[in-house]
Amino acid sequence: MEWIPAGHQPMLYLSPRAVFSPGKAIRGGVPVCWPWFGAHRIDAGLPAHGFARGRFWEWGTVDEREDGVSVRMELRDDAGTRSIWPHEFRLVMVADIGATLTITLVTHNTGDRPFALGAALHTYLRVGDIMRSHIDGLDGAEYLDTVGPRESRRQGGPVTFGGEVDRIFRHRNGCRLLDGAWGRQVSVNQQGAKDLVVWNPWVEKTGRLDDLPPDGFRHFVCLEAANADGDLPVLPPGAQHTLRTIICPSRA
Repeated sequence: MEWIPAGHQPMLYLSPRAVFSPGKAIRGGVPVCWPWFGAHRIDAGLPAHGFARGRFWEWGTVDEREDGVSVRMELRDDAGTRSIWPHEFRLVMVADIGATLTITLVTHNTGDRPFALGAALHTYLRVGDIMRSHIDGLDGAEYLDTVGPRESRRQGGPVTFGGEVDRIFRHRNGCRLLDGAWGRQVSVNQQGAKDLVVWNPWVEKTGRLDDLPPDGFRHFVCLEAANADGDLPVLPPGAQHTLRTIICPSRA
């Protein structure tokens, strides 16, 4: 939920109105979208972005080192998960926290049937002012624009913010956030993800989110390592899949 490397402003945004309650996703930090991304494709009554971000995880290990801390957690199937997603699994998340933040999510198929896997590490990156921020490294990339009618487009120049942005960049594994207000840049790299999602709700959508203050949109942008839109990885029985995001701040 929070990460402040020495000498930096906070790196993750956590809404002051976030709700900490079972079954409710926390607005901020790095929610885990799993085992699907966005609305369920068949049953709109199921929770958006899956169920992993609204459930209690089991503590594994906490390993302190000179350069930081490594935290391991696990989530396994139970009667509740199988009632809405009929598969057996073991999900392992490791957060390596120090001067950089690396989050690794490993999905194990422990059942006897294959399943398609949608997922995202929905990272809320804190910025001094979204209007003085932009994203480099995506010029020329194809993306699916999901604000309004879903349309495929091609990025021209840096990604800037003057309204709601919700874009799924295909086959991109990294970018760089330039935060003009706080004079820093943040490199975001990913592994095991075919998509990179950029999201900011802007004014109107923020007004519909009870757990975000009216000016909350000014202070974050979500840059997500994801398998979000079609062509999802399929895990046969006994297989595993690793999704990873690596976040590294530096002075601009």
